[in-house]
Amino acid sequence: MHISLLALALVDSINPSAIAVTLYLLGQGRTAAHVVTYIVAIFGTYLALGATMMLGLDAVLPGVRPLAEGRLGFIVQSLIGLAMLVYAVRAPA
Repeated sequence: MHISLLALALVDSINPSAIAVTLYLLGQGRTAAHVVTYIVAIFGTYLALGATMMLGLDAVLPGVRPLAEGRLGFIVQSLIGLAMLVYAVRAPA
C-alpha cells in the first residue's frame, strides 16, 4: 500500500461532514444503532467508489464499455455534458 494512499485515508477519516452528522444524530437522541448504520453506509460507499476507481468501471459493470463506446453512448455522454455545462452557466448564485 502506498504511503500517500494511507495519508489520504487518514485525512479523510477526520471528515468534518461525517463528524457533524454523527454529532447531530447523537444530539437528536438517536440510538447508537442509527449512528453505526450511518458509519457502515459511509464505509460501504467509500469502499465501492474506491474499488471502482482502482479497478475501473469495467470491473464493476462489464457490459458498460460496449454501450459507452457506441454511437448511442457518445450521444448520451454529449447530452449529459451539455446539460452540466448549461447548469454551470445558469446555476443560481
